[in-house]
Amino acid sequence: ARLRVAIATAIETDRSDAVVLGCAGMARLAAMLSEELGLPVVEGVSAAVRFAESLVALGLRTGKTGAYATPLAKPYAGAMAPFAPQTLAPAS
Repeated sequence: ARLRVAIATAIETDRSDAVVLGCAGMARLAAMLSEELGLPVVEGVSAAVRFAESLVALGLRTGKTGAYATPLAKPYAGAMAPFAPQTLAPAS
């Protein structure tokens, strides 16, 4: 009942054309509310999963530049020098 009041207030006050539910626990209410209210009701977790699925279907991957670029090599000094990648012996 409180959810319906909040949605009705948003529709009237903000002239909302859609509702986005803010909790996965409300997922089961999305279809019922959408039909009852006559406007789209989006449940965030399902929408996020579909979005991720669409990115995979399109063959898109994480970019390899900027924040996702391979980090620059860091020098190993002092007590950590023996653990530098170039000095590690291959596994036997």
